[in-house]
Amino acid sequence: PLAPPLAAPPASRRRRRADPASWRHRVEWRPKAPAAPPAADALAGVWPLLTPPAGVDDELVNRLSWVVERLGGQVVRLPLAAEDADRARVAEVLEKGVIAEGGTVGGVLSLLALDPAPHPAHPALPQGTALTCALAQALADLRIAAPLWCVTRGAVRAAEGEPGPDPRQALLWGLGRTLALERPDGWGGLLDVPAELDDESLGWLGAALTGPDGEDQLAVRPTGLLAPRLVPAGPAPAAAEPWRPRGTALVTGGTGALGADAARWLAANGASRLVLTSRRGVDSPGAQELLAELGALGARVTVVACDVSERDQLAGLLDSLPGDEPLSTVVHAAGVGGRLAPLTDVSLDEFAATIAGKVAGAVHLDELLAERDVPLDAFVLYSSISGVWGSAGQSAYGAGNAFLDALAARRRAQGLAATSVSFGPWAEAGMGAEPELRDFLRDRGLPPLDPAAAGALLWESVASGETGVTVADVDWERFLPLFTAARPGRFFTELRADEGADEGAAAGPEDADRQATRDRPAELAALPEAERGRRLLDLVRGEAAVILGHATPDEVDAERRFLELGFDSLASVELRRRLMAATGLTLATPVVFEHPTATELTRHLGDLTLRAARATGGGAPAARPSFGVRDLYRQACEMGKFAEGVGLLRAAAKLRPVFRHGEEFGRPVEPVRLATGPAGPALICLPSMVAPSGPHNFARLALHLHGLRDVQALPHPGFGDDELLPATSGLVIDLHADAIRRAYPDAPVALAGYSSGGWLAHAVAARLEARGGAPSAVVLLDTWFPKDRIPEEQIEGQLRGIAVNDQAYALMTEAQVTAQGAYLDLFDGWQPEPVRAPVVLVRAGERMPQASTDEAAGQGLWTTAWEVEHDTIEAVGNHQTMMNEHAESTARALHEWLGALTGA
Repeated sequence: PLAPPLAAPPASRRRRRADPASWRHRVEWRPKAPAAPPAADALAGVWPLLTPPAGVDDELVNRLSWVVERLGGQVVRLPLAAEDADRARVAEVLEKGVIAEGGTVGGVLSLLALDPAPHPAHPALPQGTALTCALAQALADLRIAAPLWCVTRGAVRAAEGEPGPDPRQALLWGLGRTLALERPDGWGGLLDVPAELDDESLGWLGAALTGPDGEDQLAVRPTGLLAPRLVPAGPAPAAAEPWRPRGTALVTGGTGALGADAARWLAANGASRLVLTSRRGVDSPGAQELLAELGALGARVTVVACDVSERDQLAGLLDSLPGDEPLSTVVHAAGVGGRLAPLTDVSLDEFAATIAGKVAGAVHLDELLAERDVPLDAFVLYSSISGVWGSAGQSAYGAGNAFLDALAARRRAQGLAATSVSFGPWAEAGMGAEPELRDFLRDRGLPPLDPAAAGALLWESVASGETGVTVADVDWERFLPLFTAARPGRFFTELRADEGADEGAAAGPEDADRQATRDRPAELAALPEAERGRRLLDLVRGEAAVILGHATPDEVDAERRFLELGFDSLASVELRRRLMAATGLTLATPVVFEHPTATELTRHLGDLTLRAARATGGGAPAARPSFGVRDLYRQACEMGKFAEGVGLLRAAAKLRPVFRHGEEFGRPVEPVRLATGPAGPALICLPSMVAPSGPHNFARLALHLHGLRDVQALPHPGFGDDELLPATSGLVIDLHADAIRRAYPDAPVALAGYSSGGWLAHAVAARLEARGGAPSAVVLLDTWFPKDRIPEEQIEGQLRGIAVNDQAYALMTEAQVTAQGAYLDLFDGWQPEPVRAPVVLVRAGERMPQASTDEAAGQGLWTTAWEVEHDTIEAVGNHQTMMNEHAESTARALHEWLGALTGA
């Protein structure tokens, strides 16, 4: 029987994830098996070696220079001063010391993190971390994609007997884990070296720099290399007796969601006095209600206005605590995550502020309690998975949480109480409390944690004396392929296969099941036709239900388009992956959009099953290696050769056949229904002209308009397989205008175009008006004015972000990418005609950081400010997220604008 391993998870897995004990993981260090000695030419090119103003001696620099040069690299030493913690200054150093001398940068070796001195303007931030931030930003600014290797000393405790880690060094590991996600093509790794870099350690460091196996977190020791692995922790060890708080408990951030949960547990389990701190004290939102609630539990509660990042304020608070009920428990829940933004968009001041919110209070608590010799039963730190495995857009937050984890480990090594719990997103705090981000995280395999269950795990960890534990409810089958798409790494390779990961850190059939998977086409082909169709339809609906979060397959209407059901590009890739794993078939990347309902997809799977069984005697057709235009284009984007990549697309497009009259296209362009609703006007959407282009560009937006108004999308001719390309832009405009007139001969319509699709929306509106029609509105979804000079780095960032994203790339066919090249030529020089319809520009609120709007306008840069009369709506998010994570907000704003337009 057909038993898809990746359909609705087996009951055992569902039960396991439903058990909060399965949320517990920990990091363990594994010795790396010795590899063959690196070749003498294993490294190549120029290797800048950057050193800080303190913390590094000449012997260390000489030894590291020797090992790089011995392996074939040419070292250029670049010392930095304290005042160089600025991206422009570091870029200038690199330009003068490396770029001006010519040659190719083969790698970058940074010793900057070894400087432990506090930054003069930001005392919570080590000088070395500030310099490393500036270096990473400068490398991005200069478009140097060579691997950046960062050296630390004592950042991790990789083996028994080693001293506790240095939290200041651990900051860099948290930062590095995020850099690996944000700039995978420019990342080498993290290397932690011993206090004395002897000959054995030096040899292992050379092996780390040349290792071919993707390890990017390594502890270099005289005995070899060690690498971290995330492993299941199992239930917390049972304590000899239940732990109960006594005396006074101090909770920093005590009026926030996490601090308040901790306070409730402490009050309910024996703490006689609670002292809660927040910056606003009793004036904090909800503080009065919390006081009443905790008082009803029998605790005496004081809420104090105290900024724990200010040492003097915290010292005064500790000195004011009564002696009759000594302080025995400290919970540090203060600190905020800051805004989501890549490090390249974050200033040093912003980075330091986020670090201070997490780190300064913890440091002051640790030091002030030690000065007062306060014996604690528990010292609890609320940390985050961002410090354990990184989180794109949260460089400072991840670094701060890695600091907290290291602080707990150092305290424990000193014989002091400490427990750090690195949580996934919470349902009531942080990103997990924001509906759009919560949905975004859930789609990527990180559902928010139930506060009661997560809190119970925290206190079990405290009771059992654990130092560090990770608590996250992760759907590994969904999370790992997405998280490791750009940079696979090996951190997750020891997760058990039945938790959804294999040795390659990607979900897939178990080794033992692979032969069974290969045999499934033959098994299906042997079934009667009706039975085969029923099983395949049940499979498709079941998988779709899991992806959409439905309780049963019955909730998936087999006749409705997947796009109407809420499928976006991510969901379509996931469904294809699951169906391939379940059936043993090889499916085309856009299969879900080419066969857009469960019924049609089932029919296609049945055809493929019979074909595969006949062709291979039961096995699926082998995947063909691909070296086509799409692959070369992706490679060009990965290498930073964007002009060459686009040129390749334009050249390839000229070799495709074209149609010069509408009837030659072979069939009319038909709109794809995405949503239905009573309000007018209907919304007709035109996708971007950049691959992957199609109605799926609007799937998230339409999902939030379903039940409100009709939403349909028009695919561009030539982007589908076996389609002819239009010879002129006028043909595209006419075909779309014809399609709209056929679909809505009398009813009002508004035209919406996303990104470059906005040009077409405007052009089609003008054509309809020229024919006597009257479109209700033109909606430009973050569309730039055609004659604007868009910064080259902005274009390159967008193209690279699409091309290297596995989900987007999976939808890019040869037809898609070559059509992109054709449309770039067709609309080169296009300018909008005046239209009578009202125009609205829905502009992404997060725009390019290089210049302010006024500055950009003065330089002729892209500001998405159209020179035709229009309204403007500021959308939440950036160019991509306004249509994905923030699609609900975008849809709501658009619906309200259209309603106001019609008086509805």
